[in-house]
Amino acid sequence: MRINYYQPPENAAELAGCPQDTEGGYKVSSVKALIKKYGGSGYSLHCDRDGGVQDTSEITVKGSNAVKMSHCNAANYGT
Repeated sequence: MRINYYQPPENAAELAGCPQDTEGGYKVSSVKALIKKYGGSGYSLHCDRDGGVQDTSEITVKGSNAVKMSHCNAANYGT
């Protein structure tokens, strides 16, 4: 499971409509839109089934935010 967070910039109180605190539960595209509009940063928590944090990754405005997985081919499966 992945939970995405938006962390507002330090001057968030001065920006009308900007969330004031770090909030979770956003879609990645929503975090990107908030970063573009107000600044700040975003990150994803990757959790295992027990609820423990497995990894964290930064959400960037440009490019894909997919988790980098090793590519497998048919030779690895003995086919």
